Amino acid sequence: MDEIDRLFENEFEGNISLFTKEIGVNRRIIQKDRNRKKM
Repeated sequence: MDEIDRLFENEFEGNISLFTKEIGVNRRIIQKDRNRKKM
């Protein structure tokens, strides 16, 4: 049981880091679009 819990926790943390990475990429793209519109 303990082993399964640990696996699940690692999976969950991995998903969160992927999610935050995606958000960071999206934010960067939005920033680029804004800069393009200013020009």
